[in-house]
Amino acid sequence: MIPDLRDEVRTTLEPHLANSEFRIVAHHTDDSFDNAFVVLATTDLRLRIIRERGKILVDFGPPTEPDTWFDSAIVMEYLDVSSAGGLLGTRTQDVLPAAAAFVNTFHQELAQMFAPQRLPETRQRLDVLKERRAERLFGWRRPGSESNGPRMS
Repeated sequence: MIPDLRDEVRTTLEPHLANSEFRIVAHHTDDSFDNAFVVLATTDLRLRIIRERGKILVDFGPPTEPDTWFDSAIVMEYLDVSSAGGLLGTRTQDVLPAAAAFVNTFHQELAQMFAPQRLPETRQRLDVLKERRAERLFGWRRPGSESNGPRMS
């Protein structure tokens, strides 16, 4: 039987978050496969843990826009922490403590980047990073994007 993701978040992530204001605000588990998600939030940051096809992924979002999410790899690149794969893996026991450590270390920066007054600028920069990452990883360019000029490295 596949463990309940919400229970894993409660036991493996929440106890390690320095900000005890994080609360589970949404969760869902598909009836088939092992796909599930759990959303945690504070007044200044949202965190989504996804289990999809056996992989665990982490996204971040602003508290003011419940449907807006940014992959942890792009957020980490934005913060100039890493340009690698972000917070992902196949074991919650590995990904969730790493996510807690990242949030504990960068909570203030994450809250600032998703603050309502900074969100338009943040979104624009994250979108550019997302396009550059897609180009780097897959050679993909959005038609009409500014990167259709000389290749950016």
